[in-house]
Amino acid sequence: MTEDQGPGGRTLIVGAGSSVRTDDGAGLLVVRRLRREGLPHGVEAEELRGGWTDLLERLGSYERIVIVDAMDAGEVPGTVLEIDPAGAGSGDRMRLAGSHLLGLAETLALAEALGLPRSAELRVIGIQVEDAMSISDTCTPAVEAAIALACARVRRIVASPPR
Repeated sequence: MTEDQGPGGRTLIVGAGSSVRTDDGAGLLVVRRLRREGLPHGVEAEELRGGWTDLLERLGSYERIVIVDAMDAGEVPGTVLEIDPAGAGSGDRMRLAGSHLLGLAETLALAEALGLPRSAELRVIGIQVEDAMSISDTCTPAVEAAIALACARVRRIVASPPR
């Protein structure tokens, strides 16, 4: 670890979603709050508003990537879960809520098929949506309350050594 890196080396936090589709913007709100509160040295945060393929070029550039997105796992709205990246965005029960053409799991498979480098650690935090389809720039109350919980979960990950 070099002097300019945080405890786990270079880390990227990615908040995914749409800021105009109610709860789908939860990942974006987590990143915005983390930035406002301040990030540890060596940790960057960005918003991903396009498809998951926009993440491909970053996969090998960081020791750890933490993705935060709205999801539908059939849980109580506002539930914060850590998701296996290999299953994120696929299957009938759990879907990241975004309207991405390729799911995260398919994007990771594409990166592997193309031989692209990958971060040593990839973690995915999902926030259960109540409504990810209505047009609104604010989340439902349950998801709004979960933003602080998701931020705390991300901070714990960032503060811990990489897996």
